[in-house]
Amino acid sequence: MSVLNIGIDLGVKSKHYAEIRNEEGKRVRPSFSFSNSKDSFDALCKHALKDTPKGTKLRFICEPTAMSWFPLTVYAISHVHQMVGVKAQKAHDLREYYSKHRKRDGIDAKVLSLIPIVDNDSLEEVHLPNKSIYALDRHCRQREKTTKDIARTKARLKSLYH
Repeated sequence: MSVLNIGIDLGVKSKHYAEIRNEEGKRVRPSFSFSNSKDSFDALCKHALKDTPKGTKLRFICEPTAMSWFPLTVYAISHVHQMVGVKAQKAHDLREYYSKHRKRDGIDAKVLSLIPIVDNDSLEEVHLPNKSIYALDRHCRQREKTTKDIARTKARLKSLYH
């Protein structure tokens, strides 16, 4: 069973850009830009899987950018594709190497699609928590923020009183 690596440069305010490579790092399909919708995700998968053997798996590779990764992750997991993330520093270092002598917009997608060949151990599978864990995480973050706000207010009051 073969795997296609799809490096995705996630756009926060613009379209996403994808580079599709096989397991050896050879570019197998033309680059593809798409928006953050189910129809666009379906079009990307159809584009990537065109003329491939049955059973070919897709591996989406991206850097977590704001919350742009979330809809794509929900789509990938619900369609039994693999979603992996890369630490920003790893991608940055490889991007520096590839863009040393030339500059083009698709360099981020190219770098991300090559990460499995260059450093497969740096890939981390993205897991979505269930609603209970997500609610607990959100509650803990709110509590931490409130605790810091209270401490900051106390320090300011002490400073004013002094």
